[in-house]
Amino acid sequence: MEYPLAYVHSRDDQYNLISRLVAKGAADIPVFGTKTDKWAGSGIFGIDFYGDAALDNNLLRFFANFNINSVSGTEVFKNNLGISNKSFILGQASVGLVFKEIFKVSFIVSTISSESSLRNRNVIAGGQI
Repeated sequence: MEYPLAYVHSRDDQYNLISRLVAKGAADIPVFGTKTDKWAGSGIFGIDFYGDAALDNNLLRFFANFNINSVSGTEVFKNNLGISNKSFILGQASVGLVFKEIFKVSFIVSTISSESSLRNRNVIAGGQI
């Protein structure tokens, strides 16, 4: 579920800022054919900020995205991640470019967490068509 908090934009949508509350739930069922009947479940509640700016011809759009979430899961979820707490904070910051609204290049520049094993300071690149 998502609930919009703010949508600020220029008249021609050349500049945009979007903020929303996000709530998610997940259940991972056991793999068929295994001898375990344990499943993992988790819930996320957080806030997401997205902003972008386009060149005058709209052929190139720069964007940035930041989110911060409170995550809580079952004991199996905790064990699967190899972390010490069933509840923790997880956030991510990314930047990127969109070319002609067809090709997207993004870079996750930071992953933050109250669980040290989930933190990542490496830049992760991705692409989308």
